[in-house]
Amino acid sequence: MKKTALVLLTALVCVGSSVAGPLQALPVNPHEVTPSALFRDQELFFDIYGSYLQNRETNCDCESKRDGYGGGFAIGHYFGYYVGARLDVNFSSVEDAKTNIGGDILLRFPIQTAHLAPYAFVGGGVQVANGNNGFLRVGGGIEWRFTPHFGIFGEGSYSWVDQENRANNLTIKAGIRYIY
Repeated sequence: MKKTALVLLTALVCVGSSVAGPLQALPVNPHEVTPSALFRDQELFFDIYGSYLQNRETNCDCESKRDGYGGGFAIGHYFGYYVGARLDVNFSSVEDAKTNIGGDILLRFPIQTAHLAPYAFVGGGVQVANGNNGFLRVGGGIEWRFTPHFGIFGEGSYSWVDQENRANNLTIKAGIRYIY
């Protein structure tokens, strides 16, 4: 009985001393919370998108499909705040433009307060369909970031294809971008 009373008294002294004393509120030092920048230097990004492609042949009386839908993916990197490069693969249901594999140089103009970044690009690549044909393209788009790592984008481009029938393409894309 003495041991039990001694253990209870010791426990009571330890617990009582840990909560003893006047209760006072410690002053909180408010500090400014700086939000992280949505657009940064040295960004690696991955795109997944849907696309609409309109094939415009100027010297052909063909009956092939002239426009169609598809999608694709891209991987890119911004080397600084404004300049980047990407590799893009686009698949479509257009008969003369099944797959476009291209590379682009990007120039963006971020507006941090609006979470927007309009951009322009120029590039080229290979159109894989009934034979391989080279192309040059120019375009522009806009990206909206809702976190530092996720955004949505839309863009349009026009491609000049090196082909006998001059099957130039107008492409519209919309998708999701993951930024690493």
